[in-house]
Amino acid sequence: MTYLSDFRPGLVARPELRRRRLPGVVGYRVTAELNESEPPIRRTLEIPSDLGLDMFHQVLQGAFGWTDSHLHRFALGGSPFDQDSQVFLCSYDVAEGDDDGPPEESVRIDEVLQEPGDVLHYVYDYGDHWDLTIRLDALLAEPPRGAPATCVDGQRAAPPDDCGSRRTAAELAEVLEVPARFDIEEVNASLSHPVLLMQHAGIDSSLVTLLLRLRSAPVGPRLAALGSVLCAEQPPPSHDEIDELLRPVRWFLERAEGEGIPLTAAGYLKPVDVEAASEVIPAAKDWIGKKNREDQTAPVLWFRETLQSLGLLRKYKGRLLLDQGGHQRAGRRWLPLGSHRPAAGAGHGRL
Repeated sequence: MTYLSDFRPGLVARPELRRRRLPGVVGYRVTAELNESEPPIRRTLEIPSDLGLDMFHQVLQGAFGWTDSHLHRFALGGSPFDQDSQVFLCSYDVAEGDDDGPPEESVRIDEVLQEPGDVLHYVYDYGDHWDLTIRLDALLAEPPRGAPATCVDGQRAAPPDDCGSRRTAAELAEVLEVPARFDIEEVNASLSHPVLLMQHAGIDSSLVTLLLRLRSAPVGPRLAALGSVLCAEQPPPSHDEIDELLRPVRWFLERAEGEGIPLTAAGYLKPVDVEAASEVIPAAKDWIGKKNREDQTAPVLWFRETLQSLGLLRKYKGRLLLDQGGHQRAGRRWLPLGSHRPAAGAGHGRL
């Protein structure tokens, strides 16, 4: 097993192993298996061949019951940390620039898997190192409809986040009540989360990824409700309604434009900005206290740190600045694409 600690720092020229996209959209049946799990822990999924790797990451998170609270990486030709493999980077790794590879959001699954037997590698959580081998089992005449993925088979419960890389039945019995449990209906319910379904309603994939990261936040239920409306056969919500849901994110990005947001010597938002942020973050509005100190206003602190972990903001020399993802999104409206949805095979849109 290769761990992050084995990876030698510094950029290394990597091979180009991607292939041309398929001319049309078909269905894929793939099996993702946790390496060195005993007995095997696996999920068999049906997905469309034009699914982006950023969304496939979310599919894997739902299929294995993980929380997307750690870094991840895809690779062709070997482990995500082998020097001779081609890697596809998550947004944080792209922003850090510590490796050579295209961002996963620019790559589709049919560029890395095309023929039965083709293999893609994936690792989630560089510490516990949940490494999956993903094999293309078969091509289907039709892609799945509705959800971006459907689970058709599986085996055993997946290890939970932060359990120390347990992989055997005996080890998992220490953290799971029933390690042998596999509930296909539960998995498919996760794969049909309303926000995840927004991809099939023509919503920009970058926005979908952001909303998925926020689904456990206090605003999560409202986002899920929005997803349900967008995916239903009825008129979508107005631009103003969508903007209201995303108002807290927009406030931080607009405030951080230019010279950034000044921080205290301890690295917190200054009182005037804590008070202003509390007015737009729903969970902070009812927070007890004066709401003028970030270390005592948990919803503001949590929200700001979440935007940093998403690669939208970063700390630098006593200020909170737009990170790479924030520069791409600041000053632009996040709207449903609706009738402007790109044709199959046209790739993903941008915010």
